[in-house]
Amino acid sequence: MSREPPIDTSKAHPARVYDYLLGGKDNFPADREAAEQVLAAVPTARHMARANRAFLQRAVRFLAGKAGIRQFLDIGTGLPAQGNVHEVAQQVTSDARVLYVDNDPIVHVHANALLACDNSAAILADLREPDAILSHPEVRQVIDFDQPVALLLVAILHFIRDEEDPAGIIARFRDAMTPGSYLAISHATGDFDLIAASSAARAYDKAAAPMVLRNHAEVERLFDGFSLVDPGLVQVSHWRPDRGQAAGHQEVWAYGGVGRKITHPTPQPAPRAAWVVPGGPAPPPQAATAPGGDRARDSAHALSGARIARRPARPGHGPQSPGAGPSRVPTP
Repeated sequence: MSREPPIDTSKAHPARVYDYLLGGKDNFPADREAAEQVLAAVPTARHMARANRAFLQRAVRFLAGKAGIRQFLDIGTGLPAQGNVHEVAQQVTSDARVLYVDNDPIVHVHANALLACDNSAAILADLREPDAILSHPEVRQVIDFDQPVALLLVAILHFIRDEEDPAGIIARFRDAMTPGSYLAISHATGDFDLIAASSAARAYDKAAAPMVLRNHAEVERLFDGFSLVDPGLVQVSHWRPDRGQAAGHQEVWAYGGVGRKITHPTPQPAPRAAWVVPGGPAPPPQAATAPGGDRARDSAHALSGARIARRPARPGHGPQSPGAGPSRVPTP
């Protein structure tokens, strides 16, 4: 019989920090210390956490309702709170099934006690090991990958470093999902105030996973192979808000979006070689770039654009990335 890993309460865990920001009580001194550092840098962090939670609930209602999804794979579950995925989905359709995944043993204990029911289950696993999740017997009991499924990666991908290949992790799940499945993502960003957001992110440097801020273009690329539904990738508070729920442009520093799986991922553009003369010398080789090697460049761009981002924008529109991103499909 496999043994549960030991619970280390001396190191902050993102799920427990999030619980503290939401007003929960299932956290420890290390979690509270990290959360207070976040609040010192960004006093509105509690509001941002609530906005992210509300985005999750609206996305699930959309997926269970208009999109017709009946099974959900929620990775990075976090500690149970009001409006959990199976509760929201089953309010729309009673036959919704949910598989919860988290790598924190404390979360797993609570999830087994409070979230597992006839149509849901919880496992202890890590997003960084997609094959272990996809082949897990309990996952296979709840989720039928021959039928459309919604993959929920809400407030978790910013804890995956570039060298851990978040796009490759998503691609592994995408390839296991049938066309017509959906992906929901929310992700922290420094696009609106890079200095303050970076200061808040440093609170996680000693936690179980550091926080990686990504800009609009970087988050949008995570939807490769998925067509974003309206309104696209926007601040989470502007994604199909309920009346009176949308926050101001400056208040929520996280992007959110939902995409529908298309048959094939977006093809990568061919390298430009128009200057090459037939029969002439070959172009010089490109220098290899290590994963995450463009972080400094992107941060510099984000910093120079932070002043622009502070100007009022039209509701629902964050800074847009140049060039083509995932395709957009009409609202189902």
